Amino acid sequence: MKTQGGRRLQEQSKVEVNHEAALKWVLNDENVCTTIPGMTTFDQLDLNFKVMGNLKLKASEKRELQLASMLKGILYCQNCRSCVPTCSYRVEIPTLMRAYMYAEGYGNLIQARITAAGLPEKLGLDMCRDCSPCTASCCKGINIDSRLKSLVAERLYQV
Repeated sequence: MKTQGGRRLQEQSKVEVNHEAALKWVLNDENVCTTIPGMTTFDQLDLNFKVMGNLKLKASEKRELQLASMLKGILYCQNCRSCVPTCSYRVEIPTLMRAYMYAEGYGNLIQARITAAGLPEKLGLDMCRDCSPCTASCCKGINIDSRLKSLVAERLYQV
């Protein structure tokens, strides 16, 4: 799962993932026997099938992957849950960070809304609307406050 890592490589960056190269790289790993690339459009389906016809990485794709591996910063929550005790309301932050990933990383607001709305009211984004400043902190350096504000701005607490 998550073979292509979303739409962008970093939160504040416009650098996008080369999905074809990422999928080829994963499928060339001798320890991988299958992948589950997410698809929401027929174009994505076509791209994934195209890769199956030729798994050889081009020199330009290798360079792109090498440059991507050197980028600093973390885009996705690792679900370690160390943030939950730092929140005044014990909000289910990892699930909200997954909603953020769908919204910002994949551009899939429908899945983001479903994910955020699936939380009980007292553990979800409703608690974050009027909470300021956010006390939650991530041991990996993710700016939880800005991401939660982004979700609130998208009104993801409503289905």
